[in-house]
Amino acid sequence: MKKGPKKKALAYLRRSNGVNDSASEKRQREAIDRAAAHAGYVIEEDGYFFDAKISGASELEDRPALQKLFAILEDGDYDTIFCEAIDRIARSTLCGQVLCNQLKEMGVTAYDSFGKNLTTSTDGEQNLIRDIMLCIASYEREKIVARMLHGRKRKKKDLKAKARKNNRISTKVEGKKAFGEDSKIEQAIIKKIKTLRKSKSKKHSTWGGIASALNESGFTNRAGNPWRMANVRKIGMANGLN
Repeated sequence: MKKGPKKKALAYLRRSNGVNDSASEKRQREAIDRAAAHAGYVIEEDGYFFDAKISGASELEDRPALQKLFAILEDGDYDTIFCEAIDRIARSTLCGQVLCNQLKEMGVTAYDSFGKNLTTSTDGEQNLIRDIMLCIASYEREKIVARMLHGRKRKKKDLKAKARKNNRISTKVEGKKAFGEDSKIEQAIIKKIKTLRKSKSKKHSTWGGIASALNESGFTNRAGNPWRMANVRKIGMANGLN
């Protein structure tokens, strides 16, 4: 670790998934801080630029934090940045090469947490290693995407089997969960809808009548609003009613 006054640098962090994974940001910060301190740099608290839910194949215009970082770098007050690894900059070979070249043109040196120069090195062997690392990152991204697609297909297949078993039609995999999938209150509402729909009372067996009955019983829909005929019909048909 270098002694004496530390020079100032900036840091770039990125996470691609939509999960609120604070461990990922913490891990990246710790790796960056160690590398910066070893090289004689310090990164101030507001010097971390973090793109969450951003794919490693995204271009600069699709990365808000990286755009802010580039704007500061263009002012010329900083000439050094740190990242955990090359795959935080990009998981696409072409995208990574473009971003590294843009940093190089600004006279900015980017280091990973192992102290490897990712941008301004004139060593042909180091640049070759960087490009190989980008290729590996790109390959790993393709494998991750393939695993996710496989997982979605398998999940949808399992949901279809479960739907047939429970006389349901909905097999949604992503986004909002199907009504009644996780909530006991929603499951109770579905049960009441089924009971009313199959009852002999013409008043309460219609979709409109069921909506009125639910409202009279104090039930609200998922948004907290009164039930309407269309809402009840949609949920009823998703659960095998007609």
